[in-house]
Amino acid sequence: MAVSSNLGEKQLQTIFSDYDLGEVCGYWPASSGGQNTNLYITTSTQNKKTRRTLAFPDTQNFVLTLLDNNNCLNPLLSPILTRCSKAGLPAARLVANKSGSFHGVFQNRPVFVCTRLQGRHVFNPTRNQCAAIGRFLARFHIANSSLQAEPHPCNAEWLEHQRLRIQGYISHSEADLLRDASSGIGAMLRRNDVQNLPAGVIHADLRRDNALFNERGLSGALDFCQAAQGFWLFDLAVAVNDWCLDDEDKPDRAKLLALVSAYKQIRQLTREEVWYFDLFALYAAVCCWLNRINLAIRPHNASTPFKCPPGFHRIATLHHSPSFGLSELLSNNPGA
Repeated sequence: MAVSSNLGEKQLQTIFSDYDLGEVCGYWPASSGGQNTNLYITTSTQNKKTRRTLAFPDTQNFVLTLLDNNNCLNPLLSPILTRCSKAGLPAARLVANKSGSFHGVFQNRPVFVCTRLQGRHVFNPTRNQCAAIGRFLARFHIANSSLQAEPHPCNAEWLEHQRLRIQGYISHSEADLLRDASSGIGAMLRRNDVQNLPAGVIHADLRRDNALFNERGLSGALDFCQAAQGFWLFDLAVAVNDWCLDDEDKPDRAKLLALVSAYKQIRQLTREEVWYFDLFALYAAVCCWLNRINLAIRPHNASTPFKCPPGFHRIATLHHSPSFGLSELLSNNPGA
């Protein structure tokens, strides 16, 4: 996800002068969106003249991330990636600068460099790819279960605050739907049995644009900047909402079964998690939609006319009914 940034070769050479990685010899955008700037970077320890004479110059590939502000700097990033590496999970490795720190500062914005993972994003995932995401999430939850973290910010109070904040930017019908959805989600989150659901560190944004696949399977999970303490069921719902859809963006129950069954093979879901899954799917969808609106109305986007992200009518209508029906699906597939 990327804020508008005019980084050129001179600025990148300045950033990489703090690292023992050679000089920048190539760069291009890695993603686009709302919060951070990500660039693919190629470096070389050879000078330009030498590189021109070689058929295969000695180069290295990295990803540079320039965060929007200091509030985006997640202290969990280094311990999470370290634990992922020890658990054999496909996650990038942070690169320390000459001072031994894993992050620096450029133009008052935090910056860090990590190794570049090979692979590509998938836009129409197969059931096998959905299963790979389920396995990764379960292993990720277990590998980071002993980490202590700040609570994920999208709680009931956050939902109500954001609902009131954006009222002037959405239609009356969408405002009514959002009010009803937020009220139901808030009531659910205040229940004692929900507060006792399994929890720990969550990725919070494992969608299709944050995963890479190659011919062997899942080759990388990306963007741990939103990782926090939260319900593991919320993490599962975020992934299902994005990965388990058909060509018309409707729930694909075969993909859902593949993803959740793969997750369950590593960490069994509790009866309460299965029961509350559909409401958590609505919860995750509303949080995603609200975050998209917040990015659109932020001050640095003031010069761009506001355009409401599409689809909330679909989101609310879809999830107000048991759209995925996980409880029924699992009961009809006892081996899953």
